[in-house]
Amino acid sequence: MEQWKTVCSSIYCNGRALKDIGNDKILAIAVMFTIVILSFTNFTGVSITKYASAMHRVVITAGRPLCIWIVAYCLNWEGFIWLQFVGYFVIVIGILMYYQVITYSLFVRSKKSNEISTNAGTDKQLIDN
Repeated sequence: MEQWKTVCSSIYCNGRALKDIGNDKILAIAVMFTIVILSFTNFTGVSITKYASAMHRVVITAGRPLCIWIVAYCLNWEGFIWLQFVGYFVIVIGILMYYQVITYSLFVRSKKSNEISTNAGTDKQLIDN
């Protein structure tokens, strides 16, 4: 252990990491599993962006932590923490509002909605404007 303190000048030590992965089969399996999962995630993300849109990719990606929490909670890996759930909910609502999946017309009144409401009876005025 002392030998690595002199070789590694920073907190990251690639040589020690590779040695640890080589000496521990469970760690090597975990690293390989992580590589496969990340490759699959990137492939599906590129496919979603190709066939749908980047907005769909972001919305689907926002659901990933929820799936992980459900699995972790069912397997008793961690307890339920309300603050995490509230924070996740706020982030997802923000993402959906940014991509205009849900609108926030209750909070902000746009000029476009005022024009449509004032010109609501005449189609010609809407086309000319």
